[in-house]
Amino acid sequence: MTTLGTQLSHQRLITVVGPGGVGKTTVGLAVAERMIGAYENGVWMVDLAPVRDPGLVPSAVATVLGLETRSEDPLPAVVAALRDSRMLLLLDNCEHLIDAASGLAAAVLSGASGVKILATSREPLGAPGERVYRLGPLNSPEPSTELTATKAAAFPAVQLSSSG
Repeated sequence: MTTLGTQLSHQRLITVVGPGGVGKTTVGLAVAERMIGAYENGVWMVDLAPVRDPGLVPSAVATVLGLETRSEDPLPAVVAALRDSRMLLLLDNCEHLIDAASGLAAAVLSGASGVKILATSREPLGAPGERVYRLGPLNSPEPSTELTATKAAAFPAVQLSSSG
């Protein structure tokens, strides 16, 4: 997670990519929490899991940021509102809205130079300037009759499942 924080100081868009259940959201939240002090206008998480319509992605961001938008295409208003901001946007669960999340990221990054984006998805967004950070499956214990709860707790997969 320290590596991701360091990369965010040099990259404006990083997407944490990996299979479902591997802990992308957990990693994104941990990095975002560590980075709060680095951004004058804060760190904002936009959970895209409940969004079904790709056209609502900019509205989801506007809602989280408390922006009122009164147009059919709120993206220009979102970008304009972020123009002078220094913040980190965590776009979580982008996999079912790849094109919309990619378009939003590209627009925000081109129109708001102080905004950085950390996204989580099962696949890369494909946006210009994106750096992909791949999470692999977590190590877990082999089934064994000699495995104790203490020994099992040392494995990342068990730690992640017990932290939820």
